[in-house]
Amino acid sequence: MAHQNDRRIWWAILPLTAAVFFALATWLYRLPDRRFAQAEAAFQAGDYPRTMALLAGEASKRADDLRDRVRLKQAQAALAAGDEKEVRALLALLPPSPETRAMEQELSYAQALRLLKSGAYPQAMEAFLALGSFRDSLDRVDQIRIALAEEQYRRGEGAQAVEAFLAIGGQENRQRALEIARELTGLTDAEAALQRVRGLTPQEVERLRLVAQGQEQTRRRRLAAGFHHTVGLRADGTVLAAGDDSSGQCAVSAWAEVIEVAAGARHTVGLRADGTVLAAGDDSFGQCEVSAWKNVVQIAAGNYDTFGLTADGAILHAGFGDYAMAANWPGDLVWIEAGGYALCALRENGTLLASHPSVAAPEATELKRAAVQPGYGLGLREDGAVLCWGIELPSWTDGIALYAGADRVLVLQVGNVLEEAAFLDRDRLLPGPLEGVKAAATGATFVAVLREDGTVACFGEDEWGACDTGGWDLDP
Repeated sequence: MAHQNDRRIWWAILPLTAAVFFALATWLYRLPDRRFAQAEAAFQAGDYPRTMALLAGEASKRADDLRDRVRLKQAQAALAAGDEKEVRALLALLPPSPETRAMEQELSYAQALRLLKSGAYPQAMEAFLALGSFRDSLDRVDQIRIALAEEQYRRGEGAQAVEAFLAIGGQENRQRALEIARELTGLTDAEAALQRVRGLTPQEVERLRLVAQGQEQTRRRRLAAGFHHTVGLRADGTVLAAGDDSSGQCAVSAWAEVIEVAAGARHTVGLRADGTVLAAGDDSFGQCEVSAWKNVVQIAAGNYDTFGLTADGAILHAGFGDYAMAANWPGDLVWIEAGGYALCALRENGTLLASHPSVAAPEATELKRAAVQPGYGLGLREDGAVLCWGIELPSWTDGIALYAGADRVLVLQVGNVLEEAAFLDRDRLLPGPLEGVKAAATGATFVAVLREDGTVACFGEDEWGACDTGGWDLDP
């Protein structure tokens, strides 16, 4: 009888034992999920030590990802607190990402600043150059170049200091070069002092002054030409257009506050003073999709492309061609130009970058302007010399602006004299050298010129009315 009672008790306990065992197994199975949920909650609450404690011993991808998120937050906090050692230690544990690269740049920038403050100028310059357009790195490079020029002057290398300040560029640095030249020579006439230091004759100094003045005055494009339309920028920021309007490329009458114009085959582009860009006309390849562009300082247009140069040296593109290589160009670009299906850009050091070998200048340096068309290119140096590759041109030495066409080249020279050279067995469109010209543009079959009095004249064929500019006055 007792044996039977034992068996009854056993059979009563067995289901309970099984239920307890199952509950315990379920709890143990779900424990990692609960711990991870607690860790995620601790992370959201900003309790990073508790988050890491809850993840201790957890080996899974989700746990690794959460640990990385914690380390990233800790690194960002350490960076804000100036604890660079802690930031570097945490970055060493993190996989590469846009956030980690940004922090690495911040660390490099801080190191470059320390080098600059310590007077280690060559190392600081190298560090800032490596940062490219990050923050004010390029401005810091100029700051270092100025400091090095001042050091040259203090060491008694006055002539070298003058050349260094002139090479940096800008009105303030030129004034400093003039000051040093006066101190070195004892002359009160700054330009005479400069030419004495540089070993130039007075006539050479004056010519260079006129070239520099002309190149600066023609920097902004006020006249542009497409295949069969002409665009003019008035002094008040409004825009005029004449000629073929089959794609709406002349619909610019409502534009305002424009500081530069450009024209493609059948579209028109305008740069506004606030850095935004306008476009009208043929948009079959998206070349007019520029409404979102900002911070633009210069524009250019190819046949079916639009380009913008931003203040930080980047190139924006809309349209037909594939210009992905431009995204990898350095951030020290100061000038862009497009023609046909070609693009070029000038760097601060005066060297040329090009979208295709046929328009590249292998050894051209110290360029201030450039112009390209498929198969050839032009370069304008600071001293006014005009370089060309891919075609042969006359020897021009007083250039202040370049205009490249599919079958002709226009060069504006000191004294506002416009010269033309035609090739591909084409005849000249200008009657000869034109005087009193401030700007020019070349279309498919015509040349447009902006005279000193603000009027616009055209030469060549006028099938589409591109030369109907007789009533224009761009400088009222």
